[in-house]
Amino acid sequence: MSKSVRHHFVPQFYLRNFLSERSGSFFVYDKKGKGNKISVKSPKQVCYENHRNSFFGKENIPVPFLEEKTYTIFDRKHSESINFLAKTNDFEEIWTKNNVENIEFFISLLHWRLPSSDSKLDHKIKVAERVEDFGLTISTRKSQKIINDLSFHKEILQTRDFRTAVRINLAVNTFMEEFEKHKSLEWRLFALQGYGNFLTTDNPMLFKLYPQKASDLRSEVILPISQNRALIRIDENHPSVFPKPAFINLMLIDQAERFIISPNKLYLEECIKVYHQLKENGEIDNLKSKLWNF
Repeated sequence: MSKSVRHHFVPQFYLRNFLSERSGSFFVYDKKGKGNKISVKSPKQVCYENHRNSFFGKENIPVPFLEEKTYTIFDRKHSESINFLAKTNDFEEIWTKNNVENIEFFISLLHWRLPSSDSKLDHKIKVAERVEDFGLTISTRKSQKIINDLSFHKEILQTRDFRTAVRINLAVNTFMEEFEKHKSLEWRLFALQGYGNFLTTDNPMLFKLYPQKASDLRSEVILPISQNRALIRIDENHPSVFPKPAFINLMLIDQAERFIISPNKLYLEECIKVYHQLKENGEIDNLKSKLWNF
């Protein structure tokens, strides 16, 4: 029987880009932990849920097919582009069709993998009447006849396994669709120089407007991809400048569900301290408005 238990909603290949080169680990602040302590962790120890991507069926026995097959294939493909962009020094020909497609799909898939999207998914399932609402159909095994019985559809929609499986379908549908209003957006890569580093979290994408519908996942977004590189999707006519890295880190801390990650403990402590000061003074919303004004 498979031993796959820890299912990472933030892929380990991505988390490895934030490891300290000295220790091969990183420092983690847990927003829900006691005493505001910072601990040393590895990618294996954070941003996962046991059997999050397993099917259970009627026997209630976990079968991690999606985790071991589907997500592994996606992660392997996406890691090629993410890791290339995180390390390359050749900035002339980085936006190949393959890299752009991998990043676009990675954003969509990561969004639906995150626990922060679970409540939105639960609502979509609650108001749905048929699996066709998610771009799926139900058919008989032998004749392949489409099943239209509404009560059967409702029964399928409410199963734990449907909730697990449909995350991938939602991501694929968003990736495959074109949205006219976002055609003027392009990807850019920013290399951080000087003091500090980019943080990452268990919710690492900063959208200009938090996604409420599928097209929003193709809108303006910032994603750190390593401790000194970040991606931004922005209007092609916008000047070639980038938001202040400190603002990005503070907004990442605010948006995180639990874990804030850094290769540098002292810098992480500094960021956490500044964040708490801003929050106590009621300045977080003001900072949010400044993030995209650059």
